[in-house]
Amino acid sequence: MELLQYFRLFRRWLWLLMLAGLVGASLSFINANQQPLQYDARSLIAIGVSLDSPNFANANSQVSMSTYAALLQTQDVLEGALSTLGNPISPGQLSSLIGTNQVIGTPFMEIWVSYADPILAADLANALAEQLILKNPSGLTESQELQVSLLNQQLDLLTLELDTQRENLAETEIELATGDLTSTRRVELQVQRLTLINQINESTNNIAQMSATVASLQVRSNPIEIIERARIPEGATSLFSMSTLFSGAVASTVLVGGLIFMYEYFNSTFHTTDEVALILKRPILGAISKYGKNSDSYSKKLLTNLLKTRVPDEFRILRTNLLFSSSVSTGIYVVTSATPNEGKTTVISNLAVSLAMSGLHVLLIDTDLRKPQIHRVFDLENEVGLTTLLTSNLLENPSSQSTIQWQDVIKQPDNIENLWVLPSGFPIDNPTELLGSTIMKNWVNAMQEYFKFDIILIDTPPLLGFPDGAVMSVSLEARVIPVIKANQTRHDAAKRMFERLDKVQAEVIGIILNQTNPRDESYQDYSYYTEYYT
Repeated sequence: MELLQYFRLFRRWLWLLMLAGLVGASLSFINANQQPLQYDARSLIAIGVSLDSPNFANANSQVSMSTYAALLQTQDVLEGALSTLGNPISPGQLSSLIGTNQVIGTPFMEIWVSYADPILAADLANALAEQLILKNPSGLTESQELQVSLLNQQLDLLTLELDTQRENLAETEIELATGDLTSTRRVELQVQRLTLINQINESTNNIAQMSATVASLQVRSNPIEIIERARIPEGATSLFSMSTLFSGAVASTVLVGGLIFMYEYFNSTFHTTDEVALILKRPILGAISKYGKNSDSYSKKLLTNLLKTRVPDEFRILRTNLLFSSSVSTGIYVVTSATPNEGKTTVISNLAVSLAMSGLHVLLIDTDLRKPQIHRVFDLENEVGLTTLLTSNLLENPSSQSTIQWQDVIKQPDNIENLWVLPSGFPIDNPTELLGSTIMKNWVNAMQEYFKFDIILIDTPPLLGFPDGAVMSVSLEARVIPVIKANQTRHDAAKRMFERLDKVQAEVIGIILNQTNPRDESYQDYSYYTEYYT
């Protein structure tokens, strides 16, 4: 269920996420085009081995490349490189222009400088490489270098002596191989042969020991050598790339996505029928999707003008659920809301029209005596109405010679059969007292008995502002249908409304969620079925 809610949330805000990605990519493109052209110059150095070393292919730097990359960012190296070029920029600027890159599988490291001047970029890359050689932290001391030099000289001498010994041994072997030697000469040659072998073995051991000593000293050294000096770049490096656009789009999308998540987290309004049922623990009678414009008049939002939309089907579902919500399919229903501007008047008017279309005799009463709207929906006069009946004695004396008969107060709109409307009438000072009085109940009973209405729908003011709806639900023994507007009615307002209804033990048969987005609901879009059957 939670995963489904996240999916609906993503689908609801997908247009904004796509717009954010487009804006982010556009801003990245504009920013890249406004930046000055940059030129990349690169110098290549070898660390830990000389280019002339016989083991160059298998050489590995004894100090990690990150050490030299960090050394490049030190103040001494930066100032030293700039001083050789006349300090064209500050060390801080140079620090932001340089970078390093290790060539995988080799002791090579690239030093690159990106700058608007191609000549200065190349000079800076070379100057940095030279400074790195001067500041090499792993070189030998002077005494160690002298020791290595002496040992190398001794190794050269020993190598020459070893070659001479091997030549003498070869000559001795040849002479011993001849057969015309005297016994005395043969003994001399054998002694000489044994002496040469011992000398060769001793020289070999000495060379091995000296070589090991030299190797142990050299292993402490990480020589740095410039393999390729930086050249003046011929073309500028483009700052525009698909990765730039992608990064801008992702960054803006993530930012907007975070804001959306925070908004939804702190937004305590209802969005879907599932959310209403989960939070309020009440049944849902129906969901009415958005239709018309905010500037449209009430008459334009009437069901008879919306026959080519999904709205009639939604009201048919609402009508069916209402009629089968209890064992009694007829009666009196109070339609109310928690706060103003939740579409209660439009909903009850269209519900009355839908019920009338099904063949039921329906009476719609406007009891919102403070801000009546029902007469505007059906384009009726409001000079006489409910208040006329409540303030007269027509019920006690039906035969009185009044200028108007009470049956004439109830009006039938044009082109809508089976529907009668009782407008609010002129304003009065004490609407709550009159609406909850016995005379109000008597009038409703009289109208129901005289006209044989199947259903009476009563439009009331918002319940949190005025108690009229709760009062009439008790006095008229009416069932209550609250209207909640999607993305407007807050959770706390709806809960307070139900608390007031529960205190008077009103019978709430179900909730109508108004102005929903069909894409947020779990059912498929009605337009698919409409097109299919058409």
